[in-house]
Amino acid sequence: MTVLKRLAARYPLASGESAAAQLLRVIRDAVVRLDIAPGERLSEQDIADAFGLSRHPVRNALLQLRDTGLIRSLPQKATQVQKISVPAVEAACFVREALECAAVRRASAHATPAALKELRYCVALQKTAAENNEIERFMRLDDEFHRLVITAAGFELAWKIVDDHRVQIDRIRYLKLRRAEARDPSYANLYSVNIGEHEAILDAVASGDADRAEALTRRHTTKLLDALPIMLEQHAEMFEPRALEQAAAG
Repeated sequence: MTVLKRLAARYPLASGESAAAQLLRVIRDAVVRLDIAPGERLSEQDIADAFGLSRHPVRNALLQLRDTGLIRSLPQKATQVQKISVPAVEAACFVREALECAAVRRASAHATPAALKELRYCVALQKTAAENNEIERFMRLDDEFHRLVITAAGFELAWKIVDDHRVQIDRIRYLKLRRAEARDPSYANLYSVNIGEHEAILDAVASGDADRAEALTRRHTTKLLDALPIMLEQHAEMFEPRALEQAAAG
């Protein structure tokens, strides 16, 4: 069974929402999870056949996916999953740092008891996902924690901007989490470190310590950049050639 047919079986399209919107989400998430590898080619016809669709909604989904920077067009209507771009990852981290640091400062002054309760519950669910080594659930809850912080600040629109950019970051996050999922000793503490950082940010917000909350958030949202050289070395085939040339020159 091909990757596309496995995706169609696992995530069947439902009525009530456009096929293009659902397909966009399924393909985007599969690219982010690395189920569809960087550099892999996709054809409209293969996707249409796997999901039982005409080519029109497939074309619409791929056009929107191209706008995210995850795929690029090739001659004769084929597309290719973009390899990971270090400049794109760095830019996404910059956007995330700027918006989330501003949001966490405001949340420290304005978070309601109900918002803090939601954040604590999210962290508790993360712990359960980590204990069960549920990588996809852990990632969803990781994102949910950050969304809740921004929502607690009253900056719901800012989350849309962060969410649009994080696709450039998420493949690096999945590379790290897959190492943890595979019980790689180098990543044995990845879950617990992430949760510990969330707890520290939450404690700072709850106590109204905006300076500490901002400092913790800045470190939390930019530390992924520290992993880039290691990822480049371990997964060279997934990165744009320019990144490899720069790493070699460095």
